[in-house]
Amino acid sequence: MPAPTDRMKQPPVSRVERTMQTGMAVLVAWSVGCGAAPRQGLPPSPPPPPSRVSPAQPAAPSKVLPALSPLEPLAAVLADSRLTLLTLGPAEAACASDRTTWIAAVDGVGCTITDADVRCVGTTATDPFKLERALCDTASTAVTPPPDWTPKVAAFVRQLGPSSWTVEPVPSTPELPALRVSIDGEEHALVRIAGRWRPSIAPGPQRSGRTRIVRALDATALAHQTAVALIVEDYDGGSEQGVHVSFLDVLCDSPDGLRGCGSIQIGSLAWALAAENRENHPGAATSLQNRPHVEVLLTPTVRFPDRLQLSLEISHLTSTLDEELVSPVRALTHHVGDWRLEHGTFVRVK
Repeated sequence: MPAPTDRMKQPPVSRVERTMQTGMAVLVAWSVGCGAAPRQGLPPSPPPPPSRVSPAQPAAPSKVLPALSPLEPLAAVLADSRLTLLTLGPAEAACASDRTTWIAAVDGVGCTITDADVRCVGTTATDPFKLERALCDTASTAVTPPPDWTPKVAAFVRQLGPSSWTVEPVPSTPELPALRVSIDGEEHALVRIAGRWRPSIAPGPQRSGRTRIVRALDATALAHQTAVALIVEDYDGGSEQGVHVSFLDVLCDSPDGLRGCGSIQIGSLAWALAAENRENHPGAATSLQNRPHVEVLLTPTVRFPDRLQLSLEISHLTSTLDEELVSPVRALTHHVGDWRLEHGTFVRVK
């Protein structure tokens, strides 16, 4: 699997794909100086409409609605605790016990949260791996009383259940903190807009492969309403060939959350490498760009008053790959230029 060093080139494979009941987890968060935002989140799902059936046919039983999305209690915890930029996932520290364990850090204090207790130490580490090591080094790290945010965070993580999910901050501007929430392989988003955490009301588009949100932009000018644009990567591949594509997905704010309101493709990389030829490409194990490939990557910029400018960042089209792989990548060069979002569709500005 490619190493996470090449920007937007590696398959978005998370290292956290296990349940919360049997593993450990890492949680890293930072507080914000502003006051607590009001609770926001997903409203309860409405009941299904009555089934229309003929008199001779009994109505089918109503489908049992799922429990509230984890985004709603997560948004409430973030607001009540005045936290932002949170990372959550299984830990792999050597000092781990076999109990469900979480690690949290806010304002220079790191804490382990188990089913039974909370233990905190003073640490400046915010990187999950460095934080784990600091919390495991009990001999040289001073124990400190748990901060006031720990009860809410502890209550939240203890009720998560067996779902396999992760939370990570998405690179964005300081005015637009954003989180990607992966729940059983489905990508969701939480974005702090005007002091309120706004959840996506449904998973993002489930495309051909493994999807990952990698960046957030303010898209209010594009949508003519409060909106955020997410740069989303999708990887679909096997052992000898694959395709890595990037999209700009626009989510518009609505009373019940962030709703998809437009999308455009902004990147594509296709590669192929037969097993018998791998020894001729020693860097192929760490980078898709070190394999025979073609690639086009566009940089999106929101321009006032309502334009999306796509400029060419990478264009590598010289390759011996089959035309069926090259043609869709080459076609993406035609997306260079200015676009406007109209009724959910991007149209070119002439």
